[in-house]
Parts: sequence; C-alpha cells; structure tokens
Amino acid sequence: MRRMDLVDECEKLRLGSFAKGLYAIIMLAQTRCGPVRVRCALPRLNVTEFWLAPIERNAATVAWMKTASFMLLDAVPEIHGQNEVARDFAVS
Repeated sequence: MRRMDLVDECEKLRLGSFAKGLYAIIMLAQTRCGPVRVRCALPRLNVTEFWLAPIERNAATVAWMKTASFMLLDAVPEIHGQNEVARDFAVS
C-alpha cells in the first residue's frame, strides 16, 4: 500500500478480509482516499489439485482493465495503484 502511495508512512494501515477466491485474495483497505480493494494473486490456486500460476498475471489484469476502461467507462473499477514488486493492485 505504501509503494502504491495509498498510505502515508505515519498512517496506520487498516486491512480487512474481503474475499478469498480461486486465484486471488482480495482485502478491503481503508485509506486517506477512502476504501479500496487490494487484489493479491495466489501463486498456488485454491483448488483441490496442485496448480501453480505466475503472480505476474496481475500486471496483465491491470493492463486489460486499463484497455477495457476506454471502451466501457462505467464497467471497470478505477485503478488506484499497482505494486510491481509485490504484484498486487488496488481498485475502487
């Protein structure tokens, strides 16, 4: 969250569980800009079989969302930040 400049150094980060899906964990974060959802890709998919997936896929998701937002303005959540190191991103 700090790498995405959504939380100041002195600001206390407030994270809450939102959802755990097949391929990502989504957390609700309270920031100075308001609430955002942070999507963290799981390297091992949450299925009965042992399936691995690269967490770099979050970058492709963000790129797709940016492209789709030009065509469908109200259908895509606003991207508030992307952390290239941790491979997560925040949306409204």
